[in-house]
Amino acid sequence: MSAEQLIRTIHATPFELFVLTNNQFFRLDTALSLKEVRILSTDRPLFGTPVFSDNVFMRISQALNNRQVIELHLTKIVIMCSASARMLWWIRSKNKASKLRLRVEHPAALAPMALNC
Repeated sequence: MSAEQLIRTIHATPFELFVLTNNQFFRLDTALSLKEVRILSTDRPLFGTPVFSDNVFMRISQALNNRQVIELHLTKIVIMCSASARMLWWIRSKNKASKLRLRVEHPAALAPMALNC
């Protein structure tokens, strides 16, 4: 395994090891065999150190309007093929004054991924 950039964060679970650089995510098993490599977007500046849990990792980036964006990524992608699998959802805060918006993208909408549905 080789990374294009320096490793920013490593997280271990009892069964897997997660490695994150600015533009790549690696998932390894207990024998350190590579299970997944995911290319991450680097078109926005990143802030701070990414945070991991067993199921998700988070990093903060800067949007075009200079607002900070919290990106949440699943550590394992489970793809269910259906007509609704390529939808985007906007979840609005119940507080109308709040500017909080959560945009959820299904992994099928992200490139580069080939799906055999």
